[in-house]
Amino acid sequence: MEMQAEVERIICAQVLESEGKKQAQILELEGKKTAQILESEGDDFITLFYLLAQSGDSRCQVFI
Repeated sequence: MEMQAEVERIICAQVLESEGKKQAQILELEGKKTAQILESEGDDFITLFYLLAQSGDSRCQVFI
């Protein structure tokens, strides 16, 4: 009976460890996805300000 309880604890620990690793992978991928989105948005703003500055738009003179 004691051995069965030990086996169950080991199995439970393995399941919890596996779930933790899975959650860590999910969070890491979500973080990378968010970083890519934010980087793309930043690139879009840089392009926009560059185009506005090239057009002579006075709203951009503050940033140059």
